[in-house]
Amino acid sequence: MFTLAYTFQKTLTDSGTDRNNAPQDGYNIHQEYAVAPFNRKQVLVLTYVYKIPFLLESRGFVADVVHGWELSGITSFDEGLSTQVTSGSGLDPAGLGVDGSSSKVVLRPDLISNPNIGAPHTFAKWFNTAAYAEVPTGPGAPVRVGNAPATSLIGPGFQQWDASLFRNFVPLKQIKGQFRLETFNVFNHTNPQTLNTVTDGAAFGSVTAVREPRRIQLGLKLMF
Repeated sequence: MFTLAYTFQKTLTDSGTDRNNAPQDGYNIHQEYAVAPFNRKQVLVLTYVYKIPFLLESRGFVADVVHGWELSGITSFDEGLSTQVTSGSGLDPAGLGVDGSSSKVVLRPDLISNPNIGAPHTFAKWFNTAAYAEVPTGPGAPVRVGNAPATSLIGPGFQQWDASLFRNFVPLKQIKGQFRLETFNVFNHTNPQTLNTVTDGAAFGSVTAVREPRRIQLGLKLMF
C-alpha cells in the first residue's frame, strides 16, 4: 500500500500570530500584509506498507522467524517557513517611541535584494545577509520604518524518513503479539530549525538550532 499527498499553497495575512505581533507602524497596518509565518509553500508526504516477500519457500523454524515481516514508513519533505528578519540597531528611525524594552513591537530593516537568491545554506550563514540594510538615519535621512515585509525570508526546509519493521505472531492460541523496530530520521539527516534573524552582530544569518537526530526504539505488544 502506498499513498502520496502533495500541497501547494500560499497564506497571506496582516496578523501572523495571536501574540507579540504588533505592527511596527500603527499608522500603516497594511505594511504588515505578507506571507504568513506558518506558511509552507510546498509539502510532500509519502506513506507505505510493504509485506516483505523473501524466503517464501522456507519451512520450520526458519519460516517462523523470517515470515510475516512488514515494512512501513512516513517520508516528509516540507519547504521552509516564511520568516521575519528584525533590526538589531536599537534605533527608532521613524520616531514612533519604540525602544529595545518593547516586548511586542519589533522594527525591521530595509530589504534591498532577495535573501533567498544566492543563499549559502551553511550553518554559519544560511541566507544572503547582504540583502538587508539598516534604515538610514542622520541629517537629511527620511523619517520612516524599514521597508522589509513582515516575512521576507524562507527558512530551512524539513526532510524526514521514519520507518518501522514489524511482525505479527501468535505465541499462544488466545494471545496475539507484535514486535516492532521503529526508527525516526532513519538516515540521521540534519534539519536546521531556527536561524539568527537579528541584523546586529556577526551571528546574523547563522543556524541556531537543529531538529532531533536519529532515534531507534523497540516495542513488544501482546493482545489477549
